[in-house]
Amino acid sequence: MKVTLESTTKIVTLETPTGAVPARVWEGFTESGIACHAFVTRIAVHKHDDSSQFERELGGVVGHSVADDFVSTINEKLGLKPAGKRTMMKGLPSNKIEAAKITSARCPICQHTGARPSKTRPGALYCTWCNHIWELA
Repeated sequence: MKVTLESTTKIVTLETPTGAVPARVWEGFTESGIACHAFVTRIAVHKHDDSSQFERELGGVVGHSVADDFVSTINEKLGLKPAGKRTMMKGLPSNKIEAAKITSARCPICQHTGARPSKTRPGALYCTWCNHIWELA
């Protein structure tokens, strides 16, 4: 498959299991004419080549991008709201050390971090990834 892409000015944040990663939205078409988008987190010139022209071209992109419409549409379809005070932080202890113990607890099932206090079992935690409930050791 061949894809021709053009850089846009749109930068988004991708949530990964290891944390948030900024990505530039690139848009283009496949060889057969299908519109597509790419979320590029890293791009570079070979280490022995002069990258000054590449950096000028990459940084000089201006104008409206259909990627702006695409990202907004996806957020609307997923029901995502603009960032603000996250509800995940509600119900945590006011002591930051105690709150960190909860949010950094690793789920014994899916191994992700990001637990919250269980509303149904006092003293237990539930995983925000897989909803498993367990006792904090």
